[in-house]
Amino acid sequence: GQAETIRSYGSMTYAGLKSMIYARLTPDDPRVRAALEWTRLHYTLEENPGMGASGHFYYLQTMAKAHAVCGVETVVSADGIRHDWRRELVTLLLELQQDAGQWSNLRSGRWQESNPELVTSYALMTLGIVVGGSRP
Repeated sequence: GQAETIRSYGSMTYAGLKSMIYARLTPDDPRVRAALEWTRLHYTLEENPGMGASGHFYYLQTMAKAHAVCGVETVVSADGIRHDWRRELVTLLLELQQDAGQWSNLRSGRWQESNPELVTSYALMTLGIVVGGSRP
């Protein structure tokens, strides 16, 4: 028979990574190393890797929180580029902010991300993590 594979995607990988750190697993734990390597190889702010536009703002929030709790300040992506994720996130969120000051996912309403109240809260939590230092 055909082997079943589990699809990985960005927001859940970051949520799992954050949970492992909160559970006091160390950076040398193979599960933490594997999650960090996956996030490095799939680093992007343009979409929720594996899900496209779906859950984009939740992804940005979990990315910020996971990087912060792991003490990661820069990410070297698969193409060798060094990313200051905090600066890149602020720049992106300022670009995506709409005229009345709110945010909403204009590309996908999945998981209620077309709701500006929900998505604005994700964006504000993300900005709080970004400017709040390394440990949210």
